[in-house]
Amino acid sequence: MKDIELYDIISLKNGKDYTVIRMIEENEKMYLLLAGVDENEEPDIHDIRIVEEITKNGKKMIKEIQDATLLENLKEQFSSALNADI
Repeated sequence: MKDIELYDIISLKNGKDYTVIRMIEENEKMYLLLAGVDENEEPDIHDIRIVEEITKNGKKMIKEIQDATLLENLKEQFSSALNADI
C-alpha cells in the first residue's frame, strides 16, 4: 500500500470503502479518522472509524484499535481537530 493521504479512498476487509478525513500522529504512530463513502464517494459522517496505520513486512496496512482508553483519547483529539476547522 502506498503512503496514505487525506481524502484517499480505502477499501477495508469488510468490503466497504472509506475516505481519510483526518490524520493524527501521536507517539510516532499515525492514526486515521475514516468516514464511509457512498457510490458517489461522498462521506457518511454516521459511519466513522478510527484506525492505526502500520507497516508490516514493508507494506503499509491499517488495523483496528483495540485499546479503549487510546480510542477514547483519539476520539477527543479528532473531535477537537474537526471543531477547529469549523
